[in-house]
This record gives sequence, C-alpha cells and structure tokens, in this order.
Amino acid sequence: MSSSRSFLPLGRQTVTGRETTAADWRPGRLHPAPVHRPASSTPDTRRAADADREQAYLDGYAAGMAACREELEAERRRLAEDRAALERARIELEALRQHEKLALEQQRATLLRQLQLETVELAVALAERLLRAELRLAPDTVIRVAREALGELDGSSAVRLKVCPQDAATLREAAQGLAHETGVAELEIIPQPHLEPGEVEVETSSGGLDGRWACQLARLRRALHRAVAGEEGP
Repeated sequence: MSSSRSFLPLGRQTVTGRETTAADWRPGRLHPAPVHRPASSTPDTRRAADADREQAYLDGYAAGMAACREELEAERRRLAEDRAALERARIELEALRQHEKLALEQQRATLLRQLQLETVELAVALAERLLRAELRLAPDTVIRVAREALGELDGSSAVRLKVCPQDAATLREAAQGLAHETGVAELEIIPQPHLEPGEVEVETSSGGLDGRWACQLARLRRALHRAVAGEEGP
C-alpha cells in the first residue's frame, strides 16, 4: 500500500499559520541553542558566602560603633568646653557683682559721711541761732555763760572776765555771787568792744579761756565731727 505526501512549495510552507519564504529558514530554528545555567552551589561555597556576609555585617557594625564613639567623644568635648565657658562667665559675673557691691558700699559710705557732715553743720548753725535767740529773750544769759566759764578754772585767786560793754553792767551786779559760787577770790569785769553779747573771755595768772561764740561753736563742731568719725577724746 503506498501513501502519498503532498508538499507545499518552498515559498508556501507554513509553520505557524503564516506563509514562509526561503529567507525565513535559519539553522537551529527547529532546535534552539541550549541555555547555559550556573552550576548548583556547593556547601563550601555557601559557607564561604555566609562567612563573607557575617564578616561584612561585623565590619559594618564595628565601623558604625566607631563612628558613634567618635561622635559621642566630640559631643563630650563640646559639652566640656561649654561647661568651662559657663564657669568662666560665672566667675566673671561674680567678680563684677563683688565690684559693684564694693562700689555701692563705698558710694553709700561717702553719701552717709556727707550727710553726717551736713547734719553737723546744720546742728552748729541751729545751736548758734538758739544761743542768739536766747540772748535776745534773756539778757542775763551771760551770767550763766560766765558761771560755766569760771567753773572750768582750778580755783584761781584773781580772774579778769572780759565781756561786751552791754553785758558789763549785768555781770558787775552778779560778780560777787559768781565769785562766791566758783571759789574766785577776786573777780574783775572788763568791757571789750570786740565781744558780742553773751561772749566772755577769762584771763588768769596761769592762762585763759576763750568763751566767744565762734570758739564755742568750733569746739562743738569738732566734738560732733569726732562723734561722726567714731573717735574719742575732748
């Protein structure tokens, strides 16, 4: 039994349902070239790869830790510098505060001293005004002044008491009583035009005593100045 095959012309052969030509044919078309695949990895290869990955991880971890340590050390140095700067600022501020405190204390002491001196002068001026007012209101005040001046003597036998002319008559009338009170054996009243009412000058054989207002006020001023300065003595 014979069979017959029919072949299409070369230009009419169909492989995938489309018309082909001779130019469509190429070697290996019906048998594609084999695909080359890598050989399967061996256990040693896998262990080596795992060791490389682990080493890479450890190296990266170590590098990261070293970078962190360097950053922390740099931050520690910055903090130390900031603390040192703050300490220097604190010391400077404390020195400035002490300087300002000392300056304020000195200024306060100066103002207080000035105020005390002004108070002294005011007290002296007030004392002078009171004395003059007392003399105007009580002309016999000169007797009290003379009694106090004579009381400071050490029992002189002869005393010359110089006063202003208008006080001379008043003191002559009181001379005997003053001499008896102060233990003076002989008391002479001598008018002096340069003296003001209420002023007296005492002369004795051993010295004298200036009872003028200016001298008395000067003594008062010196005493007040010593009191302001905290000094002692006459």
